[in-house]
Amino acid sequence: MRTTPIAYFVRHGQTSGNAGGTFRGSRDYPLDEQGKEDAKNVGKWFSDKEISAIFASPLSRTRDTAEAISNSKGLKVQIVNEFKSLNVGYLAGEKKSDHEHIMDYFEKYPRIQTTHSTGH
Repeated sequence: MRTTPIAYFVRHGQTSGNAGGTFRGSRDYPLDEQGKEDAKNVGKWFSDKEISAIFASPLSRTRDTAEAISNSKGLKVQIVNEFKSLNVGYLAGEKKSDHEHIMDYFEKYPRIQTTHSTGH
């Protein structure tokens, strides 16, 4: 029996937002067909892993991915509101390519918190 705990972090399966290159944030994009396949595959990957709890954000894309894991384990997915994605404000649903200047700014200054406009 394992004595050292292991935590697995899993990103949700693909959504139309991922595929379309948009900011998603806390907007609830469901899994698309590829995402459902992604979730199924991650569920298979976990089939032989020893896990005792599964947590997910309240967004459907994360719940559905977590449930694909829980189905083979007989565990209930525990929803944690604090795991909800970052609120990206007006950028949710916007194409990332249309806002490269904002992406560049926050990549250059990742620790700066700002409330001023970055040029939109």
